[in-house]
Amino acid sequence: MQDVLSKDKIYRPETIRSDYRKHRGRTWEFYISTQPSKPYSRTHMYSVPHLEGEWKISGFEITVGALEIAKLDYRFVELYTAIEKSKYILELPHNHDGRGSKAYGLETWKKACLFLIDLNSYLYNKAGIKSSVPNIYHGPNGSIDIQWEQDEFKLLINVPEGNDDVTFYGTYNNGQEIEGAFNLKDYKIQLLPIVAIF
Repeated sequence: MQDVLSKDKIYRPETIRSDYRKHRGRTWEFYISTQPSKPYSRTHMYSVPHLEGEWKISGFEITVGALEIAKLDYRFVELYTAIEKSKYILELPHNHDGRGSKAYGLETWKKACLFLIDLNSYLYNKAGIKSSVPNIYHGPNGSIDIQWEQDEFKLLINVPEGNDDVTFYGTYNNGQEIEGAFNLKDYKIQLLPIVAIF
């Protein structure tokens, strides 16, 4: 997270809601626009320490170097943490496993992250709920694995390199299995097996 203390970097949204949260041992003041439906695409938010009398807009910025990948609503701090942890994937070199595995591309990792942000934003905006936070791992052939593990259900979504044809595979404790595929450019979240990951 990058502290933004300069007022010239911040504009006042038409509609705001303020709140306070404890995070990483510090108190943070959040001002957030209630108008946008996708916080990563249309809300300008930053995380800054609470300073009495200062005007601040808060949230999380996901960046790689100087490149901004997404903006994330402060409600999704757990997802932000998972995405930050997954940045290790971008540092894996070619043949990192000694078996000729390729390095991982930024665009593939970015697709996986934006899918998770879309999913969580949709669930929160439509139903006021958040999914449990998955683990984000390096997968085979330059792909990204997104894995949820619940007591009764496990779900793996694989985001491939080079195309948008995502596959998923889930198992229940009773032995039932579910698998399928969808395209990131054209899919309906309602049809994904997401009920079990709340």
